[in-house]
Amino acid sequence: KPSNLMLTPEGTIKLLDLGLALDRERQAAAHQQLTRTGQALGTIDFVAPEQLEDPSRVDARADIYSLGATMFALLSGTAPWDHRHYASPAKQVADVLGGERPSLKNRRASSDDRLDSLVERMLHRDPRQRPESLADVIPQL
Repeated sequence: KPSNLMLTPEGTIKLLDLGLALDRERQAAAHQQLTRTGQALGTIDFVAPEQLEDPSRVDARADIYSLGATMFALLSGTAPWDHRHYASPAKQVADVLGGERPSLKNRRASSDDRLDSLVERMLHRDPRQRPESLADVIPQL
């Protein structure tokens, strides 16, 4: 998510939090949360639909989805399904799982068609329709 990114004075983007860099005191408590069956992890604004539906289906394409959601937010100023527009997390989850898919083009008029298409594929609800890896995404950027 955008709050985990920092732009250095040299123009380099640094990733601040991978969610894995826990100190030892927190690891035991976190382990219980991470291994709980059916537990969905992440911020709903940036979490892949399969993480909400069936965490056992999660693979690297969930990260592609989250990167697409982050790019969407950075380019448009708001997450695809921004929590601030929902009365409850349940309504937000319902839209992530089955609501109208957001369009970068509708939120940012000066957007590039190729970039719109890439972000749209990265945000596809079906992980099989997303790029399989960053190696597939990077050349398109």
